[in-house]
Amino acid sequence: MTEKKYSAGLVSQRFWFYETKQYIKMLSEGRTDIEIKKLSEEENIFGAASTSRAKETYRAAHRRINVLGNEMQGLFLKLNLDNQKITVLISVLLLNDLM
Repeated sequence: MTEKKYSAGLVSQRFWFYETKQYIKMLSEGRTDIEIKKLSEEENIFGAASTSRAKETYRAAHRRINVLGNEMQGLFLKLNLDNQKITVLISVLLLNDLM
């Protein structure tokens, strides 16, 4: 059995529900990941306090959305608010073994 390495890096991140939802909405409107990244860096669409935080927010939202897959991304905006929050929590759980 191999040893797993755990990291407590998640404590520096927020839940970022609004940002993840905004990212999925932009994807559904036909924007690409590259366009969203550019908007995050140049226009601070996620309202980050600094450029490094904007990059971190983008990366976290991007990873969380990718782990959900295309089918869940398509379904996400049709869910009610509570189920959307649960979906984002599931994406966090899938990415962070410590959770």
